[in-house]
Amino acid sequence: MRLRVFAGIMAATIWITCAQAADPPGSVQKGPTADPLSNLTDEQFREIMELSLEKSLRDLAQGIIARAPRPVFASNIQWLEENAHRLAPGMLYAFAIRMLPHDPDKAVFWWRVARIRFSLDSALCKDKSVGARYYNYDHQFKGAVRRQGLTQLKVPLETTLAAMDWIDRNPNHKVSLAGHCSSGLEGMGASMKRQGIADKSPWGADSKAKSMPGHIGRVEIVEPPKENDDSRWVKPGTEHGEIISSLKRKIRSQIETAIKNHGQR
Repeated sequence: MRLRVFAGIMAATIWITCAQAADPPGSVQKGPTADPLSNLTDEQFREIMELSLEKSLRDLAQGIIARAPRPVFASNIQWLEENAHRLAPGMLYAFAIRMLPHDPDKAVFWWRVARIRFSLDSALCKDKSVGARYYNYDHQFKGAVRRQGLTQLKVPLETTLAAMDWIDRNPNHKVSLAGHCSSGLEGMGASMKRQGIADKSPWGADSKAKSMPGHIGRVEIVEPPKENDDSRWVKPGTEHGEIISSLKRKIRSQIETAIKNHGQR
């Protein structure tokens, strides 16, 4: 019970902290607004992650990875790598960003894993605009690269192929897709309407998915949809196998073709 209460408090704290987005992930503020996660312990980190994965609390898990104190994150790198197959795309993106100062090459690898998994998860969503949100995550990763002074960081095509191999070797995460699939234009529009601010929506009724990237920062701070009904947001489970298999083949073919064409130059 104590853990559940603690996790609930942390969820609210992380949401507010991430929504403000006033400083890079992992930094600790000073003064009266000091990050309340500064006293997080290694054991608490793992307990909260386990609870988050069990209960599909994706925002909580992503926030803990992004905001945990540097020593705590460093102590849990091995745990995160060993449990990476259980992490949803947003969690993997946060992991990749935090890995930059520790091992830039591994950070790039996990970034590519996150990017591919994001595509796979998005393919299972009824709202196609969800897929456009990867621009925001990629922007955050590239921003972190610049802050770390790693502007010459390379992304070999072989690393992307290795990420695809890793995904093929490992089962997909078990985190509910409802939260991910309700984060597109339709889901956020419903959330804004519920809050009485639909008239301030940054997109019109006839907006396309391409409208998402330009407004993603504003959308991110809107209260996330509370619907947990997979049937409303996620395609029928009977279709998942074929969708994922087909997309995996397509992605692998694109990577291998790019490697072949690059080698012929």
